[in-house]
Amino acid sequence: MKTVLAILFLMATLALVGCQRDEGESPPTPTPHVYSVEIAMGTTADTLSFLPGDRARLCGIVLVLDEHAQFVPGVRVNLYLEEQNLGFIVYDKPELRDTTDERGRVGFCFISLGHGGRETIVAECAQVVERHTLALVETSAGQSNSHISIVPSRIFAGDSALVTFCPGDTWGGDTSGVGIPGIAQYPRFMAGRLVPAPAAFDSAGCTRMFWYCDGCPSGRYCSYFGSDSACVTVTDTVGGH
Repeated sequence: MKTVLAILFLMATLALVGCQRDEGESPPTPTPHVYSVEIAMGTTADTLSFLPGDRARLCGIVLVLDEHAQFVPGVRVNLYLEEQNLGFIVYDKPELRDTTDERGRVGFCFISLGHGGRETIVAECAQVVERHTLALVETSAGQSNSHISIVPSRIFAGDSALVTFCPGDTWGGDTSGVGIPGIAQYPRFMAGRLVPAPAAFDSAGCTRMFWYCDGCPSGRYCSYFGSDSACVTVTDTVGGH
């Protein structure tokens, strides 16, 4: 009988110790799941122009999100350039550098070394990879041989016009005056919207898009890029002006 009581007492003691140990432990912190890595630059264009012998700076952020589109803080992002001779990266928060802040962001700036070419910024985090390509173009102040055409030159409200844009050698093109394929660039309009926007240069070095001016009053609307411009007239009725 004493043996049975001793065994029961020992089992109760072990159970009590086990419960106390479980209550004192905190649950393990789950490892953040990285679902998306995005690079957002401070411009809608993918061309960075600079004067001869000068440098240019373009800043942006890397945004890391989980599968619920929530910020992922405190994770390291491997941020680097594919072409090391075209520029370098500096971080806007030296205390964090390449680690995401409370909003899941890593802020950085790309600084060119004054050479033209095509640079790709790469961000890697937890085997998720994102790339952003920039065209680095040396330009001369006050010069541009870009070309814009709009067809037709007169449309009715709600219709669209075809815009053809060829950047030339000082605005998004290479040294032979041809736009770099796959690089997005587009002219400015005073109103309306371009579809698609931004558009990318084709193999001929030009880009084409449609301009819509839904709800715009009758009038003349112009597009500008560099020193070139083109205009289209919008009328709300047949024969309008």
